[in-house]
Amino acid sequence: MIPLLTRRMAMTVAVGGILLSFASSSFARSPVWAEPINLAGAPNLHRVTTQLYRSAQPDAVGFQNLATLGIKTVINLRQLVDDALAETRACRVP
Repeated sequence: MIPLLTRRMAMTVAVGGILLSFASSSFARSPVWAEPINLAGAPNLHRVTTQLYRSAQPDAVGFQNLATLGIKTVINLRQLVDDALAETRACRVP
């Protein structure tokens, strides 16, 4: 059992290393890939394209300010926090 587990772990590490190496060398991102935007309540906000923004978790003020930019949909990629109700209340646009 231990040798099989060790082989699996070694394979996982090897595949992960290959993917990491591939991603870092083949897809070199331009240093100006996104435009930083200062917006209250939306930390680390950047415009990636004319229709795509990314940021850290906005607070209630941030959701309101994002709406002023015309942003209608926010996708939460956090895994361990379930605050969907609070976000739904915060992002309602009058």
